[in-house]
Amino acid sequence: MPRIEKLAEHDITEQRSRFYAAAVPAATLDEVKKELTKRKKRYHKARHHCWACRVRDENGQLVEQARDDGEVGRPGMKLLELLRGRAFRAAALVTLESGNH
Repeated sequence: MPRIEKLAEHDITEQRSRFYAAAVPAATLDEVKKELTKRKKRYHKARHHCWACRVRDENGQLVEQARDDGEVGRPGMKLLELLRGRAFRAAALVTLESGNH
């Protein structure tokens, strides 16, 4: 399975809302949670912190998680589907929506 080897980030403004996205290398769920904590501090005004990850646990079992953070349309599952579609592992995708500008 392919991996995300290095951090990739992008932001865009669409209809007066600012969106931030990141593809994050992460080998464990703890690494994913640390990265989420950093992003929540960095983008503390963001209304939604949606994310998904595919990592291995201490027994080598695949762990998949997705969170929508109150956003409609199930964005966390859509992010997880992107990871599954490319068979990524040891990876997390994070999107943030920071509201009107």
